[in-house]
Amino acid sequence: MKKKVVLLSVVASLTLSSNVLAASVYKDVPVKHWAYNTIQWGTSQKIVTGYPDNTFKPDNQVSEAEFLAMLINSFRKIEKTGERWDSGYYSFAQQMNWPTNGAEEEKARSWKINRQRVAEIVAGATGVNYTGENAVKYLLGKGLAVGKNPAEISVESFKAADFLTRAEAVQFIKTAKEKGLTELKARPLEPSDTKEIPPFPTMKTNSIPVLHQVENPFLSGGNMKPMPPHELTEPAVQAFLKSVLYKDEKINFTIPELPKGYKATISFGAGQIDVKPGNIFSKPIASTKSVGFTIWNDKWEGVQSLVIIPSSGEYWRK
Repeated sequence: MKKKVVLLSVVASLTLSSNVLAASVYKDVPVKHWAYNTIQWGTSQKIVTGYPDNTFKPDNQVSEAEFLAMLINSFRKIEKTGERWDSGYYSFAQQMNWPTNGAEEEKARSWKINRQRVAEIVAGATGVNYTGENAVKYLLGKGLAVGKNPAEISVESFKAADFLTRAEAVQFIKTAKEKGLTELKARPLEPSDTKEIPPFPTMKTNSIPVLHQVENPFLSGGNMKPMPPHELTEPAVQAFLKSVLYKDEKINFTIPELPKGYKATISFGAGQIDVKPGNIFSKPIASTKSVGFTIWNDKWEGVQSLVIIPSSGEYWRK
């Protein structure tokens, strides 16, 4: 009887823990959000926290101070060295000779940080001294970062001038740590030799056929007709198809820009996931039966929709 009581207590404890974990999900980051797993990882690792109202605000742009805190928090704890909450982070960054604007000018700490400065800081944290385009090339060459278009590894697709959102910042750090950033190093005082920048990785492809359009198999013999091209949204459909890339046994694609007043969803066999322009997806071909891309008007009326079958490279309009 004692064993049964103990077992029931353990089960109850695990159930309670699961409920607490479920309740900790930010109310503005649903499971279908593209960065859900990344944000949960960042929170569990104490790299970043949410707001008192149980939101995360994933689309808010981050400041230089906020990114520094996220990066350093992913490796170590920092104590305050002054009245400001970010004082300890900047003291550490100065000791490591990382490039920041806020070290010399406090008001710059609240300025939004772009991807180029992030590249310079992260490159410095690996123990090299590269600036501007060279910092971007170094991260891409090392595989420590990716651009906004998974179909292309280039300085252009990195979008160095774009500002980082909170969700993107956590993803940036997660990618760097998974791809080789294992400790925070000091940045050399002198610029590193550009000859040491590795070439970009070769884009490996598999034997999957080139993406090609076929007749909708579910319409044959029926009275339904596929949605015809729409004047305003057809460019977005074509941009979506152009972004599709088969690489390393995965299908990768990017959500394109949409006309004003329109929105898009993605489905993987069932259900619809709200997405935004710039969201990047990468799914295993073997376990992904289909990818559905639908564009809606402001009344949630479907305007254009297509389905891709990853295993064959076929797609059709619904």
